[in-house]
Amino acid sequence: MRLSAAGWIAPDGRRGSVILAVSAEHLADLAASRACLEPSLTRTPPPRDLSEALSLRATVRRAAAHQGPSADRVMGLHQDRDLLTLIAGAVAAPRLRGWLIDTWDLSLRADLWLERAFGLARASLPLADLAAALAEGREREAAEVLAAMREAFDARIAAALSRSGAPLVPPAAALTPAPRTPTASASKAAPRPSPSSRPTSPTGDPA
Repeated sequence: MRLSAAGWIAPDGRRGSVILAVSAEHLADLAASRACLEPSLTRTPPPRDLSEALSLRATVRRAAAHQGPSADRVMGLHQDRDLLTLIAGAVAAPRLRGWLIDTWDLSLRADLWLERAFGLARASLPLADLAAALAEGREREAAEVLAAMREAFDARIAAALSRSGAPLVPPAAALTPAPRTPTASASKAAPRPSPSSRPTSPTGDPA
């Protein structure tokens, strides 16, 4: 239900659900949502028990990094999601915390899609640095890490759009209904938005 509400999948009768194409608007929405929500992490220090958990997870994450990146990308995605969910606990407001978790979850899925559709693999997320900075009350450093993560995400979006030739938003003319003439039928449907806003894969197919 969450993925359907976020526009990632759609019901397909008795067959279950189908994965929808990732649009440029969806990627832009994720980027804008992160810019709005992530600063809430540094507004209040996390509780003591959460600080201890963040510090421990940062140590474990750094130890794992010395063993090299995991070859299982899906497993790595689950590990990133678990740590991001813990980090989001630093947000005091429950509703903001939930929105941030959902936005990060969808961003991870978008990263996986960008890699599979365009070959835009991302480097390992600096989650150990972020967790440690929050645990130790270094708000400025945590804010810098978050800003760097957003900049890298925005750069991958821009790279995908440059390869697909799709604009970040559809042309204004595509969203404006054509003017009606006096003889036009009142039941005539307005023109549909142009599909050009969808990024496409390197082969030219809608991604």
